[in-house]
Amino acid sequence: MKAERSIDQFKRRTTLRQIEIVSMVRRTGSITAAAMALNTSIANVSRTCRRFEENSPSPVFQKTRKGVVFTEWGMSLMQEIKVLEDALIAFSENSDSLSDR
Repeated sequence: MKAERSIDQFKRRTTLRQIEIVSMVRRTGSITAAAMALNTSIANVSRTCRRFEENSPSPVFQKTRKGVVFTEWGMSLMQEIKVLEDALIAFSENSDSLSDR
């Protein structure tokens, strides 16, 4: 029951910006590359990732010399985030078609 409660808390505390940043870290493989892709500072990406992981019930990733490696839990989160991103893209595309009317 405690694990379920922490996962629920984690999901409530997670912002869309955190999801965007962590997802970009996953796609690029590094905090530096994610910062460049998102046109923000390395410090901002690093801070956001740290807060994201602090709220998580389990470690999300490990930093290595070559970049960031996601844990099994982190990869599981990324699958859920991918579903969310796909839904947001579909929403955006539907919104665009509605504005064309």
